[in-house]
Amino acid sequence: MTPKAESYQTTEEHVPYLRIETPRDRVALPYSTLLGLTLSADEMTLRLNFASTEVTVKGKRLHEVFCSIAKGHGEALFARCVSEEMTDAPGNGAPFISEIRLKEPTGTQSG
Repeated sequence: MTPKAESYQTTEEHVPYLRIETPRDRVALPYSTLLGLTLSADEMTLRLNFASTEVTVKGKRLHEVFCSIAKGHGEALFARCVSEEMTDAPGNGAPFISEIRLKEPTGTQSG
């Protein structure tokens, strides 16, 4: 397990679950239910669509996090409350997660 700027952890091995920790919740979502993930062009919003949960991750420089999860090597995501000055410090190119939102996916209605 490798800690990455205290916002996420990776491993060299494929892991069965992605752990997500926010100030309010701790969940472990199985990779087998990951339907897709998207990263915004500015690398500040990452969306993960699991069968039971939609996860929205906000932060900075999230490309490395996106790649890790896409390979099945992302082990954990953590929302961290850190001042903007620390995330923009010179030479600090590490990904930073400021917010994680969890919600049930929007259901489709049959008419």
